[in-house]
Amino acid sequence: MITREQISALPAGRQLDALVTETVLGTRLDRKDGVPMMWTVAGVIPMFSTNMSDAWRVIEHMHVNGFILDIFISHVFVVTVKERKTSKKIASFRSSVDESPHAVCIASLLALLFPLDEANTETTRQTAHAR
Repeated sequence: MITREQISALPAGRQLDALVTETVLGTRLDRKDGVPMMWTVAGVIPMFSTNMSDAWRVIEHMHVNGFILDIFISHVFVVTVKERKTSKKIASFRSSVDESPHAVCIASLLALLFPLDEANTETTRQTAHAR
């Protein structure tokens, strides 16, 4: 089982895209030697973690399933996931602005796999751009 820390440390790329496809979108990927295949019956899986147009599909899917992704852009990019009905904060992730699709993916995964409780705090990925 993957941990909160492992998810927060995942770099943008195809491994993260596969995890988002399976965990957030609920699409099962075939595996070869334990490695997820990067396509489904519908075609190649989108580049959710590196392309903002593809990341919007994650945002829309989360919204349809009862979540709101609040996005704050300043010198950093902060994504906070809340329950749509109660506005309760479920997860938050901060990264540099140029990693915004990555932040959407990580925050969505954290919200679904490790929702915040009173003891947890915001997860921050420290990058050269966000320091």
